[in-house]
Amino acid sequence: MEARYSDPDYAREGVTRFLDALLASGTTTCQAFTTTHKGATEELFRQASERKMRIIAGLTGIDRNAPADYVDTPDNFYRDSVELIERFHRQGRNLYAITPRFAAGASAELLARCEQLKKEYPDCWVNTHISENPSEIRMVLDIHQDCPDYLGVYEKYGLVGPKFSGGHGVYL
Repeated sequence: MEARYSDPDYAREGVTRFLDALLASGTTTCQAFTTTHKGATEELFRQASERKMRIIAGLTGIDRNAPADYVDTPDNFYRDSVELIERFHRQGRNLYAITPRFAAGASAELLARCEQLKKEYPDCWVNTHISENPSEIRMVLDIHQDCPDYLGVYEKYGLVGPKFSGGHGVYL
């Protein structure tokens, strides 16, 4: 279903429904995950700006353990993230979050690009998933064998700090 966000019309409709639902419940500030599709991320920032909402979001980076039409390369993720940061971060109420989807979907190369982005844009947030279920934790530790735990993957790449968010941390 997420791959459908590559279609600009579908992305516009989905973002509209999402932001309408937030405002209907009185929510004017949100940190959200987007997709790997740059256009959908642009649409989220554009509509949030029009509505004067605060949004913390960023292009989702994933380069493995996902369907072929959803993954992207670390270099494309880096290039598109730089463009989005420079266009949207701190414009109006927008804040940008460097977003590796989760450590099982991020190669060492993708995480290194996230680290590079955080060094180049230190006031950006980092938004990712962490410790959602025991099988995911095992998978992450199998992939990142040099890390003592799930959080250690993000620590290794300099992503943990005051502006770090780890969603779904049920099994921390």
